[in-house]
Amino acid sequence: MAGWADIAHGAAVTVQVTAAALALSCALGLMIGIGRLTPRRRIVYGLCTAYLTFFRGTPLLVQLFLLFFGLPQFDILLPAFVCGVLGLGLYSAAYVSEIVRGAIQSVDRGQMEAARSLGMSSAQAMRAIILPQAIVRMIPPLGNEFIALIKNSALVSLLTIDDLMHEGQKIISVSYRSLEVYLVIALIYLVLTQATHYALHRAERRLRAGGMIRGLTKSFGSHQVLDGIDFDIQPRQVVVVIGPSGSGKSTFLRCCNGLEQPEGGTIDICGHRLVDHGALLKDRTLNALRTEVGMVFQSFNLFPHLSVLHNVTVGPRMLHNMSKAQAEADAMALLEKVGLAHKAHVMPASLSGGQKQRVAIARALAMRPRVMLFDEPTSALDPELVGEVLQVMKLLASEGMTMVVVTHEMGFAKEVADLVVVMDGGVIVEAGPPSEIFSAPKQPLPFDEKIWTGRHDPHEPGDTRRIFDQVRAFEGQPLPAHASVIIGFASDEGVRRNQGRPGAAHGPKELRRALAGLPAKPARAVFDAGDVACDDADQESAQAQLARQVSEVLARGALPLIFGGGHEVAWATYCGLRAHVGDANTRRLLVVNFDAHFDLRQSRPGNSGTPFDQIACDCAARELPLRYACFGVSDLANTAALFERARQLGAHHALDTQMQDVHLPERLAELGQLLDEADDVYLSIDLDVLPGAAAPGVSAPAALGVPLSVVETMVRRVSASGKLRVADIAEYNPSLDEDRRTARAAARLAHRLL
Repeated sequence: MAGWADIAHGAAVTVQVTAAALALSCALGLMIGIGRLTPRRRIVYGLCTAYLTFFRGTPLLVQLFLLFFGLPQFDILLPAFVCGVLGLGLYSAAYVSEIVRGAIQSVDRGQMEAARSLGMSSAQAMRAIILPQAIVRMIPPLGNEFIALIKNSALVSLLTIDDLMHEGQKIISVSYRSLEVYLVIALIYLVLTQATHYALHRAERRLRAGGMIRGLTKSFGSHQVLDGIDFDIQPRQVVVVIGPSGSGKSTFLRCCNGLEQPEGGTIDICGHRLVDHGALLKDRTLNALRTEVGMVFQSFNLFPHLSVLHNVTVGPRMLHNMSKAQAEADAMALLEKVGLAHKAHVMPASLSGGQKQRVAIARALAMRPRVMLFDEPTSALDPELVGEVLQVMKLLASEGMTMVVVTHEMGFAKEVADLVVVMDGGVIVEAGPPSEIFSAPKQPLPFDEKIWTGRHDPHEPGDTRRIFDQVRAFEGQPLPAHASVIIGFASDEGVRRNQGRPGAAHGPKELRRALAGLPAKPARAVFDAGDVACDDADQESAQAQLARQVSEVLARGALPLIFGGGHEVAWATYCGLRAHVGDANTRRLLVVNFDAHFDLRQSRPGNSGTPFDQIACDCAARELPLRYACFGVSDLANTAALFERARQLGAHHALDTQMQDVHLPERLAELGQLLDEADDVYLSIDLDVLPGAAAPGVSAPAALGVPLSVVETMVRRVSASGKLRVADIAEYNPSLDEDRRTARAAARLAHRLL
């Protein structure tokens, strides 16, 4: 018993020495680490560097002996315990300081600039802004240093301190049972180091408002939905998960909140182990965790029997024991934040879809979560309601909320995300910052299969397929003969620059919806390459990306059919065609444009009113043959300067008054002659060429316009020529489209081109 008591006493002394040395090393290491970041203060920087040079360059044992045997030479007598603590602490501080310095340097430099812009001093910014972020990054390397410190504490036994090692040696000197004693000592050190490792790991998880997912798997029957998902969610980070329907995005998100139980893997979120090798937490613990992880659903899931205010207050009152007055005050503040304070006392049934989703966001925020999960929050909304929900989500992101968003809104991902994760087939095929994923993706952006839906007639005889039945994802694969590839250009920037009405960025999605239900084209293969998104002012980068995709499709022998977006899409379409044929090409290019306007403005940078002037200038500079023909021009919608520019370029044009049904034979003859003289044809349809009554969903509806039957007949003539290389349909604005009339008209034209 005496031997065990000595061992226990030695272990306690070891813990005391280590804890004291740990406190000293952290305090001193923090000061030295910060001092090493001030090279302009030469004395401080020089002293810190000299300290590191000495304590990292000499053995710990020598440093202990210098303290224990050297200080008495100067009549400085310190107890052995103090010498041990000083020796271990001073030695470890040299290494802790480098950990501190590296963690501080890893914090975005803009954080210090933002703090200084508020009037904070460097010291205040370091204390309030930089260090709290750096501490989370210090913990893993500090854990290794602390464990090394525990093991190094065995050396203090040489200073006659009654630590674990010293007590063990005394027992051995009496019992001569060295093997057993050293095994016990080793076991105690192992327990101490593992306990330290566990405590630091728990601390790291608690400090992180994000999460860590490792090896996540989930299947439904024989279908493997998730197959080894690994990635980290950093605090204050916005992670956007994109991918085709069925890729496992929503299942993954539901696993993060315990709504689905995975079969394997681990999930750490908000500092808790939610899933451990496929096993969920117990219900009580799981429910407590869910109060820290808010979730917003695709279908809103508001409580229909409760008012808007009660929807927001029910969680805090029931789970946080908040008073009614406090809960309602907080709820009103949140409803004000999402712009719905005036709807506090109405029932959910009287709200629009966008309003319901904003209430759902307020309800989730009322629980004061550390992480927010969004499961396709806009996919059930009408296009004109999407913006109001995205605006609230952007506000949350700007406030530093940690968010994981499953969405098909590529513009939102490009603007707000810190990390974009692309999923397909239950695995992560690519992950990176938006600039990398959208500008230079290793994998093509997925198309949204939920758009490609429609009516099934399985019991009817014959071919009952529709376009949605035959469309497939374009992933850069070899294509069959007679293939068409749809590419969306989700852009409003050109219209904005041209002072038009925005909304065309949502056009590609709605044109796909309208096309989906039309009869299949048995002789054609139809693919969808997804959207190129321009959700910011960088129109030129988006045009360059679209041009690359057009060129790639042409290289595979298929017809690119581009859905805009504003008519700035035309410049990108042309650039893709030019990249494919090359600058040395002498083939005669004919641009056939159905448009109420001459998009020949000479202003730069380019916008929705300049593309054909840009094309003409480019061809002239390269000395390439070009013929431009514009059908449906309105003499009242174009200035004399535009008509003069068309004359200078030798453009062929027909006014809208010359494009009515009675004039169709004459126009077809003109078109036929133009086609005969061309080698390659680029067809561009601006939907404002149609009558405003038939096509209201454009930025500038036509007063007269060209009948759809005339445009459709001429489009079929172009398609039948065998010379059509690329086509686009532009200027569709869903927010202005009554009864989706414009979308249906555009879908007819697209169907003729497939």
